Amino acid sequence: SRELVSDGHLHRFAYRASDDTEVRFIVIKKNETAFGTGLDACEICGDSGYYEDKGKVICARCNVMMNIQTIGFQGGCNPIPIAYQVSADKLSFSVAELESHVSVFKK
Repeated sequence: SRELVSDGHLHRFAYRASDDTEVRFIVIKKNETAFGTGLDACEICGDSGYYEDKGKVICARCNVMMNIQTIGFQGGCNPIPIAYQVSADKLSFSVAELESHVSVFKK
């Protein structure tokens, strides 16, 4: 639900893909109208993921602090962007898009 992810903190989710791979993604509210969404992985550090520390989003592999406003954009050690749709009470993600990112998390 939109309310769940509107507290300004990092939220982590997982989607179980058709081949049983866990595709992890993150959501953080950036401002009154926008959310930062992306895979819990980046093109540089792979699927090591992100965590929150004292209100900052940090890469678990290289310890780089993310600019929360750039989450959802490509480049650098940023979460690989994924699209979302927002309505009055929820954020929705495309199953097809999540399935398309299975290779990022395959071991």
